[in-house]
Amino acid sequence: MTAVTPAPFALGPIELFIVEFDGTEADPSVLAALNSLDAGGQVRLVDLVVVGRLADGGLRVTELTDLAALDARLGASSGLVAEGLIGQDDIEDAAAGLAPGQGVALAALEMRWATALSAALAQAGGRVAHVALIPAPAVNDLVAAALAAAPAGSPAHAPEGADPKERA
Repeated sequence: MTAVTPAPFALGPIELFIVEFDGTEADPSVLAALNSLDAGGQVRLVDLVVVGRLADGGLRVTELTDLAALDARLGASSGLVAEGLIGQDDIEDAAAGLAPGQGVALAALEMRWATALSAALAQAGGRVAHVALIPAPAVNDLVAAALAAAPAGSPAHAPEGADPKERA
């Protein structure tokens, strides 16, 4: 029996971030942060959809390619790798609980740092069974609680003045 060598992956793992906000348009600073990550090679913006609930209850759905004013600010990120990856079902699910005047952004981000790991796992016959994303506020709250409960002088005890919540 001959072992099959998997082809290199064209894309690494993709995480779908759903971010709720007040207003019907995403804050430009959030889009700039996405661009910064993309430019740094850490992640790649694969697809982006911004949804706003209008006063009449309808939805305004805007794809990144429709945001001409943002194209210059996002630079290379506007050349999406998999436009349409975020589907209508994703949009409807994310917008279901929005009140008028609220919005949500759906960002599909490729975790570029994990591409080599994914390929190595596939080559070895392994696979990632589950990934859980723990939001930064929850992680920092848990770390702060653990450090506060650690006995003074223990390796887990926070150094004087350290506040893990400041590292969110």
